[in-house]
Amino acid sequence: MGFILKYVQKTKSGYRYRRRWPQAVRETLDCGEYFFEVLGKTENDVLAKYAKAERNFKCKIAGSKPKSDVKAEIGEDQKTALQLHKEIAERIRKAGFDPYNASVEIDLDDPSLGFDPDTNSFLGELPPALREAESRGFLADEVLNAYIPWQLDGSEEAKYLAMDIPQSELDFVRGLANGMPKMPSPTIEDARREYLEHKGYHAPKEKKNLDRINDVVSAAKEALGGDFKLGEISTKDARKILNYIKESRGIKFSTLKRYYNDLRAMINFTLRELDCDDIVNRFEGITIPKDSIAKEEREPFTEGEIIAITTQIKSRSNSNTLWLIWSLLNGTGCRLDEIASLRTGDVFLTHTVPHLRIVEHELRRLKSKSSARSVPLVGNSLEVAGIALREAGDSDKLFSRYFDKADNASSALMKYVRTITQNEKKVVHSLRHTMKDRLVLAGVSQQIRNMILGHSSGNVSGAYGGQSASLEASRKGLIKALEKASF
Repeated sequence: MGFILKYVQKTKSGYRYRRRWPQAVRETLDCGEYFFEVLGKTENDVLAKYAKAERNFKCKIAGSKPKSDVKAEIGEDQKTALQLHKEIAERIRKAGFDPYNASVEIDLDDPSLGFDPDTNSFLGELPPALREAESRGFLADEVLNAYIPWQLDGSEEAKYLAMDIPQSELDFVRGLANGMPKMPSPTIEDARREYLEHKGYHAPKEKKNLDRINDVVSAAKEALGGDFKLGEISTKDARKILNYIKESRGIKFSTLKRYYNDLRAMINFTLRELDCDDIVNRFEGITIPKDSIAKEEREPFTEGEIIAITTQIKSRSNSNTLWLIWSLLNGTGCRLDEIASLRTGDVFLTHTVPHLRIVEHELRRLKSKSSARSVPLVGNSLEVAGIALREAGDSDKLFSRYFDKADNASSALMKYVRTITQNEKKVVHSLRHTMKDRLVLAGVSQQIRNMILGHSSGNVSGAYGGQSASLEASRKGLIKALEKASF
């Protein structure tokens, strides 16, 4: 033989195509070890039949693969059945047609249509419904002709060429001809993608929320063994997911509650957006398991504990950064992520009332609208803010090392907290509880406490004549609260 083709074997009677089946196919088809197909007696026979033998082999393999299951894992770069369906429907809509209705209904006995039964044709223009059907057909032919030239239509070769047409194109053609089938039922993965797109959690400042949503969906899939359709999740399944999250993630009650709220909101949003009125969200009304996770309670530090922890941080830390963050937390009652993600432009030392401006920016999302506020700097916290600004230098971030990395700062500070107290209810966030107690004991009104701490009812600046009055009222409140504080 003057040429070499892979998988071609010479036999006593001529040539044959011989190729080993993949292991998975052998098990599925129970077909022996090899695929064989006679190619003929001459080299010209081989050249003529080789491509067909290749296609037959691939066709057999394709037919042996199990149909995709709704529970199969879908990669981040892959589209779900629902997404593909929506894309094809939108493509048909943009072409000017109704994606879900391709039916043609006309009354040929209607004289206004000009139908001549003798010639079986219309005397004038085609009715609009038929013109649309004709346009749909032209577009479908245009798509198919890109893969199968019209000259080959109906031939054996056309059957093999049809195997190479992408499934999305075939679905598009079917949608043009018959209308789109019913939209696939959304799955847990669909709910995740719909919700993330709506919330905009892919922005840098949303990383924490993005990670939490991804984790809760991952846990739900792990609990059920795959990506279930929302309509197939029972109340028992919903409880199973929550119990699995509790056990596998080892989280506290407050975090479990947040995961539960995420799942419920995610599914509600998806069902509402896709008009799935026939599907019930089984996470509605489910009791969050509490049997092995007690409700989280934070206890404030004593003044003595704060002195001891501050001493540990200042004497043992390799840099001033942790001490500066801890001191600002202690002197303002702010949340850790609010302090860690401060920019130098958020510190106003030369203002009539020196203060920190807590605002949302591109890398930090606030807990609520009321969290946006101005917090006065008094006493030690004013001095500490000045040191932090000097150490930040030309950086636009007050604490570059921990900017948008509050969890890292928390872990670092907790090492020093645990050298003083082993009480698990006392953590870095306990400084905020300590400040709240200081304000209460100092007789500071609830309105001023809310303004300082950024609680939900704290938008009362108007009662004090604007920002300057609010800042002054907050400053006086902090001075009273910190008179006996540990600095």
